[in-house]
Amino acid sequence: KKSPRKKERKKERAPTTSFARGVRRWNSSARRLLKKTKKRMPPKKKDAVEEEPLGPWSLGRFSSNLKVGIVGMPNVGKSTLYNALTNCAIPAENFPFCTIDPNNTRVNVPDERFDWLVDMHKPKSVVQPYLEVVDIAGLVKGAADGAGLGNAFLSHIKATDGVIHCLRAFDDADVIHVEDRVDPVDDIEIITNELRVKDLEFMNNTKAKLDKDRPTAPAAKKEKENEMNTVNKVIECLESGKDVRNN
Repeated sequence: KKSPRKKERKKERAPTTSFARGVRRWNSSARRLLKKTKKRMPPKKKDAVEEEPLGPWSLGRFSSNLKVGIVGMPNVGKSTLYNALTNCAIPAENFPFCTIDPNNTRVNVPDERFDWLVDMHKPKSVVQPYLEVVDIAGLVKGAADGAGLGNAFLSHIKATDGVIHCLRAFDDADVIHVEDRVDPVDDIEIITNELRVKDLEFMNNTKAKLDKDRPTAPAAKKEKENEMNTVNKVIECLESGKDVRNN
C-alpha cells in the first residue's frame, strides 16, 4: 500500500498538461542524444604546430641521386674544392679556363636514418644515396651574351639540381684573377646576374609558348591561366633584379 504522505503530495501537484509532458520527453531525448554525441566526438586537437615556411629548397626536386655544380669565376679554387670533395686529382692550374669540359664524380652520402630503414625492412636490394658533383668551367662577365665559354657554361649549370658558389677571398699575386682584383662580393653579383639573365631568357621563351597554346577544355584553360600568372610573376621578379629563390 502507498503511504498517505505520497498520496497527499500527488494531490498537491498541479495537473500535468500534454504540452508539459511533451517538453519533458523532448528534454530527456536531448540529454540522451547529447551523451551519445559526446562519446562519438573525437578528442580535442592539441595546439596547432606552425608549419615551416617554404624556402629556396622547395624549388628543387627530392631524390636520392642529386647533381650539384661548382660555379664561380676562373681561378678561384673550383677544381681544388672539387678534388677535396671527391678525392680526385683533376688538373687545377694557374690560368683561366683550365677546365673546359665539366668533370663529374659520384660521392656517397652516408645517413644513419637510411641504414636504420634498411635494417628494419630488410629490402631485397639496397641503393645507397649519392651526390654527383660537377666541376664547371669558370664564368666571366657577359657569359649570357657569349663571353668566355658563354652558353656552353650556362647549359652545364642548367643540367644540375643545384649550384655551389665558390668565391675567392685570398690575396696572392701569383694567382691570376680575370678582373685583376679580389672582391668576392662583386664576384657573386656577376655570377648571379649572368644566371638571372639566362633565367629571364628561358622564362620569356616559356611565355611565348604559352601564348601560342589555345586550350579548349575548361580545366586546361584554368591550368594555363595559373601557369601564365606564375610565369609573369617570375619575369617581373627577374626584371627587377631579384632572385627567384628569395622572392
